[in-house]
Amino acid sequence: VVVVVVVVVVVVVVVVVVVVVVVVVAVAVVVGGGGGVVIVFVVVVVVVIVVVVVVVVVVAVVVGVVIVVVLVAATGVVMVVVIVTAAAVIRAIVVVVVPILTENKILNYYYSLSIYSAATSSPPNVFRSQ
Repeated sequence: VVVVVVVVVVVVVVVVVVVVVVVVVAVAVVVGGGGGVVIVFVVVVVVVIVVVVVVVVVVAVVVGVVIVVVLVAATGVVMVVVIVTAAAVIRAIVVVVVPILTENKILNYYYSLSIYSAATSSPPNVFRSQ
C-alpha cells in the first residue's frame, strides 16, 4: 500500500510537471523572446513547486511521516531533473527556433527582393541585348 501511494503521488507529480513544461515550451515558442520566457518559466516552476509541496503535505497528513521522507526525496529528485531538463529544452528551443524564424524571415525578404529585382531588371536587359 505504501509503495503504491508513493508511486501514484510521484506519477501524478511527474504528469503535472510534464504538462506544465509542455505549456511553458508552447509559450516559449509563441513568445519567442528571451525575457518573457524566463519570467513565465520562473512563475511556472514556483507554481509547480507549490503544487508539489501541497501534495506532499496532504500525503503526509493522510499516510504518515516515513513515506513523506521518501516522497520528499523522490519528488525533490524528480523536480530537479525536470527543471534542469525543462530549462535545457526551453534554452534549446529559444536558441534554435528563434534564429530559424528570424533567419527564414530574412531569407524570405532577400528571396522576394531578388525576385523583385529580377522581375524589374530582366526585361530591359533582354530588350537591350536584342
